[in-house]
Formats: sequence, C-alpha cells, structure tokens
Amino acid sequence: MAKELQALELNGTWTLSTLPPRKKPVDCFTEVEGVDFGETFAPVAKLATVRCFLAVAVMKKWEIHQMDVHNAFLHGDLHEEVYMSLPPGLSSNRPGQVCRLRKSLYGLRQASRNWFSKLVDALYAYGFKQSRADNSLFTYSRGTIFIAVLIYVDDLLVAGNSSLHCTTFKRHLVKIIGTQLFLCSFI
Repeated sequence: MAKELQALELNGTWTLSTLPPRKKPVDCFTEVEGVDFGETFAPVAKLATVRCFLAVAVMKKWEIHQMDVHNAFLHGDLHEEVYMSLPPGLSSNRPGQVCRLRKSLYGLRQASRNWFSKLVDALYAYGFKQSRADNSLFTYSRGTIFIAVLIYVDDLLVAGNSSLHCTTFKRHLVKIIGTQLFLCSFI
C-alpha cells in the first residue's frame, strides 16, 4: 500500500487541500455528471481496423511493435475540480484536509477519456493525424516515412516502413507518457 501511495504522490495525482464550502469529496458512486465530470467516452479500435492494420503490416513486411501503458488511467490530466477523502495510509497534520485531484484515478468515470485525450495530444504533438474511419487509428507521414498507431484502451500497436523511426517514436512516447513496454493483451 505504501508503494502505491508513493507512486501516486510522485505522479502528482493530488494536492492536499481544505474542502471548499458546498463541495463533497467523491467516491466512485457519488460523482455528478456536469459537476465532477463531463465527457466519459473513450474510443477503442474496431476489430475490422485491427485486422486491416495487421494485414497491411504483414503484407508490407513491417515490424509490429506492441506497447502497454502501465497504469494508463493515472496519466490522464483532470480538468474538473474534484476532491476525495484521504486514502487509507495517507494522513495530514491539519484536520479536515482532503485530496484535490490533479490527475485521474481508476474509478473516476472520466478516467478513460482523460487518458485517451492525453495520448491523443502526445500523438498530435509528434505530427500524427487521426483517422476519420476509426478514432483509434493514427498515422504519421513525412517524406518516405510512414508510421501507424492503433489504440485499444492502454494497449498500442505501432507499425511502419521504418523500424528505426518506429523505435524513435516509441522512445518519444515513453518520455512524454511514461509508458512501459509489455506484450500487448488484445491480439
């Protein structure tokens, strides 16, 4: 438990604060739509897109890189003003303190949306474009270099005509998001 709390604190997940008047700390069952969260939908890759992605990569003899983002939902920035009671194991020397959330937590309804938005921002910053046919497919094209990224919640497939450029992109993503590389779980 201490390691988890330390990881959340290092991630900047919350700051200790006094609960403002007329605010209640949330748990996963008391969030109010429009107050504690807005959008909750986060797209996932369509099965047909996954099949096409893999078929094209195999046909063109591209390497397929797999990524799993460790604790993905904890990376999403929280834009709403949300407070929660101090979790077990965390104490404050000032009574009445709560945690003002700065990042999403598992259990928040908007956590998946916030994670997806953070990842999309990182992809746009790198120069990727989002597909109109499937919101989970992103492509990068510069000169002769082509890279495609397919997102399924916290799993990513990366393929392109240059293994070196795919690896460079993955390193960039690791710096921005803090991803860990594991075997992809949705194939």
